Amino acid sequence: MPPDQVVVWHVTGKLWKMSLELVATPIGDAGDLSLRAIEVLKAADVVIGEERKEVSKLLKSLGIEGKRLELLNEHTRDSDLGEMVELCRTSRVALVTDCGTPGFCDPGARLVALLRAEKIQSRPVPGASSLMCLLSVSGSNMREFLFRGFLPADREERAAAFSELSREKRPVILMDTPYRLGKLMAELAERFPNRRVLLGCDFTQATETVVEAFARELPTLIGERKAEFILALYPGESTIPAATKSDRRESSRDAGDTRRTPANSSRNGGGRKFTPGRRR
Repeated sequence: MPPDQVVVWHVTGKLWKMSLELVATPIGDAGDLSLRAIEVLKAADVVIGEERKEVSKLLKSLGIEGKRLELLNEHTRDSDLGEMVELCRTSRVALVTDCGTPGFCDPGARLVALLRAEKIQSRPVPGASSLMCLLSVSGSNMREFLFRGFLPADREERAAAFSELSREKRPVILMDTPYRLGKLMAELAERFPNRRVLLGCDFTQATETVVEAFARELPTLIGERKAEFILALYPGESTIPAATKSDRRESSRDAGDTRRTPANSSRNGGGRKFTPGRRR
């Protein structure tokens, strides 16, 4: 970026005009919404979200009424984005996503880029993150990793992406929509059967599950389950760490719980798995 295009922001207030507040929302447990996020949403003149139903539900749960609502999603036109830029120039605007952090694997990035070009500040209001949840329970010192996110849906592009991943020497982070969980597990089992995978489903929810297993074991472990998920695909052929006594005790308890889904089952084919506590 040429020197005359460098933008330097000095933060002096909690919420001010000529800015966009990127407010992270809970990924499952409503209790994870920060006090600062609530303060920003209450003070905002305009709240931008992906779906009107989800934004309205969030604001109603906080007792917040009378806010102007705008939508920013994959269907948003460039002209609508231009109007949002003008709103950020004159009003207090908060951007939320259906869950998690706006602007990350999210249509909000388009608005942030336009605002930066107009020298209008975007300010993060951090919160729950499925990526950080996965890294925190990985049990590995993951100093480097590749965040690949969503793989292409097009068959040829998807095959090319898998081919590229086969040469990657770092752990790769993948995610997708709940209804594609089974498909991705089958693809990983076929292409990387001997690679270790750490899979996190429904973080911060009552159905939260973490599974560590070889890719070839995942289709059996997951079955027909649909869940919000994120995973780490480890490089090369690797081994699963030996289960601890506490792991084995929990597996025994799980075997007697008929309410568990296939991903929570103790029939894990040698994979190491554990289910962290319920809502905090």
